[in-house]
Amino acid sequence: MLKMILCLLILLAVISYEANTTEIITKTESNKDSTTIQNKPDSEEIKLQKAIRFRDDLQTNNIDSLLEFRFKSPLFKHGQSIPAIYTCDSIDISPSIIVGLKQEGPKSFALICDDPDAPRGTWVHWVIFNLPARHLTLPQNINKVIRPDIGQDSTDIQPIQGINDFGKIGYGGPCPPIGPAHRYFFKLYALDTVLEFDKADIQKGVTKDMLLKAMEGHILAESVLMGKYKR
Repeated sequence: MLKMILCLLILLAVISYEANTTEIITKTESNKDSTTIQNKPDSEEIKLQKAIRFRDDLQTNNIDSLLEFRFKSPLFKHGQSIPAIYTCDSIDISPSIIVGLKQEGPKSFALICDDPDAPRGTWVHWVIFNLPARHLTLPQNINKVIRPDIGQDSTDIQPIQGINDFGKIGYGGPCPPIGPAHRYFFKLYALDTVLEFDKADIQKGVTKDMLLKAMEGHILAESVLMGKYKR
């Protein structure tokens, strides 16, 4: 009898050992599967999502971290009417422009103003570049000369004005035909360089297309202020 009880106890111990061993093996295999899942390469969808996040972060850093880029005019707000004093219906002077920088970065600014609603296609009203990047404030009524004095002290660069579609150097204000309001886009570009042109091109008048080509690969950020005018 005692021998039978001893055999039964041994049998129960063996069963218990096998059960524990099976549980350990199962847990080990489960951990392996979990590790495999964790180390599995990203799917194409996940890679695309990461790329999109990286692109968005990069764009945010370019505009929000590098530049506060508060490009505005104290004379009219975005989407509002441009006062007549800055048009051909009055004395046709250039408006004042203010740019706020969060920190240093750009080497210069360039500004283009054009009207995409003109009857003959987009009409260029103003081309000016090599504007100093430090505490930039363009006063109103900038002289219509190639190298205007914009009142910026302690700067090593000289602002240069190009030719507009009126065939003149400097600013030429809104002068639309009678009818619906036209939109005038003041586009400001922050650049990582100071632009250089041949003296002959500068004297003849740098055009919008020439400026855009020269800026290729040098634009850090850009901002737009749009005003309207109708007669």
